[in-house]
Amino acid sequence: MCGELKKALEKVCNEQIRLAASGRTDAGVHAAHQVVSFDTDSKLSPEQFGRAINSLLPDDIGVNHVTQVAPSFHALRSAKTRTYRYLWATEVAPFTANQFIVSNQIPFQIKGMDEIREKILGEHDFTHFRCTGSQEVSPRKVILDFHCHEKEVKHYFTNSVVKVVEFQIEANSFLYKMVRNIVGSLMEVFRGKQSVQDFVAMIDGPEKTFQYPPAPAKGLCLVKVKY
Repeated sequence: MCGELKKALEKVCNEQIRLAASGRTDAGVHAAHQVVSFDTDSKLSPEQFGRAINSLLPDDIGVNHVTQVAPSFHALRSAKTRTYRYLWATEVAPFTANQFIVSNQIPFQIKGMDEIREKILGEHDFTHFRCTGSQEVSPRKVILDFHCHEKEVKHYFTNSVVKVVEFQIEANSFLYKMVRNIVGSLMEVFRGKQSVQDFVAMIDGPEKTFQYPPAPAKGLCLVKVKY
């Protein structure tokens, strides 16, 4: 996404652009609320910027809002918290929803979720959920909100209803693939391949290679950034 946006900006501004994004997203991960910042000598108004950039972007990327900010603002460093949402279907999802929902048909279970939520909230060491390639210096992160529940989603195109598990987490920042590793581990709990106690033990646990595959990228979306 950032590569396409940078290319469009450089064409509109006719200059080299250094782009800062509020959050890093892996290939295949979606962003409904990605924030970027950049400096430019262009005299275009925010409205003109929005129209010009959108005319050059691919169909799956769009700019919703453009505004001028203080020189000190930095999309990444100024962010206070970020919220990610993950969706997986507990039944076969319509093929038109497959781009955003993982159709693994893993059933949701409420048992143990209160214990997991109580343990994960607050400041903890998430070394166990860290993947090679993380640029974060400290593995300690502050989890401000965490919930996981089952809901029904009505697809806008087919009007079909599918049951999904919605997982949402807000933190001051995240390690590389941390959210996908947490969700991947929760999937193993719901499959019955590890216990709630096994999951809880990984929080603040000793450093070792993450033993489960990360949850597929397409179910993850950056939904909110607070400044």
